[in-house]
Amino acid sequence: MEYRDPRTRKEYGLGRNKAYAINEAISANQLLLNTEKVKPLTERIDGQGTVYFHEFLDRYEEILKTRGLREKTLKDYKSKVLAIRKGILDAPIENISTKIISDFIYSYIMNDKPSAAKQIRGNFE
Repeated sequence: MEYRDPRTRKEYGLGRNKAYAINEAISANQLLLNTEKVKPLTERIDGQGTVYFHEFLDRYEEILKTRGLREKTLKDYKSKVLAIRKGILDAPIENISTKIISDFIYSYIMNDKPSAAKQIRGNFE
């Protein structure tokens, strides 16, 4: 019996004992999964460690405070972030697609606010 490393395609001999070979292959695969930082299925289902969009916006505001921006500039950023917060529902960040953002910006254009759309688009770049 042999084990083939899925990354390198290199084969390793595991002897003739089938039960031992299967256990070794399972152990090797689990080790490889742990090094790839793949979340276990149960974590993905439960949403553990998930970052939500509004939580990301909170972090973004904190980062802005550390940049040494003037008070007026910070106020402008905060108003844009507030508009984004009101326009896009809080959801796991991996569920926020470019289409959602595009639709949000497009709503400003449809309401005859192309300048605001341009400014908000700048926050997403």
